[in-house]
Amino acid sequence: MKEQILKLRSEGLSYRQIEKKLGCSRSLINYYLAPGAKEKSNERQRGYRKNRKERILYEKVRKISMSVANFRRRDGSKNGKTTHFYSGEEVLAKIGADPVCYLTGRKIDLFDSGSYNFDHVLPPSKGGDNDISNFGICIKEANIAKQDMTIDEFLSFCLEVLRHNGYKITRA
Repeated sequence: MKEQILKLRSEGLSYRQIEKKLGCSRSLINYYLAPGAKEKSNERQRGYRKNRKERILYEKVRKISMSVANFRRRDGSKNGKTTHFYSGEEVLAKIGADPVCYLTGRKIDLFDSGSYNFDHVLPPSKGGDNDISNFGICIKEANIAKQDMTIDEFLSFCLEVLRHNGYKITRA
């Protein structure tokens, strides 16, 4: 493709004419013909590889920040105003870069925001506040099952379900 682009350009064809004749994109033509375009592209690629970890961390923080906004909206304050603000970086520092559900221990993929919820460890209905110290991350199913129970109430409920279904429970 490169040779064809260079040949057509040496014949005096414009980028648009080369694009039509070869059926390729103008960016590909520019890549081979513009001074320094190839070097700039290669430098960008090196930068992307070099900063991959930073970009992944940034994306996790961005996803968390969006989910935290929803968590704050549920704090029960009047007129939709929130009184506790924390950033995605603060949340990531609390839950870690590779978080696990605080109820089940399952790994959580922060990029799949539909698979996890942020939870009040002590529900507001039981006296918990919306502070980051009362903040937990858990899989969606566990959060739905827990609802507004405390952790002790939830564990008692789980034991009751297991016993009812014939499981013998012993403490480890």
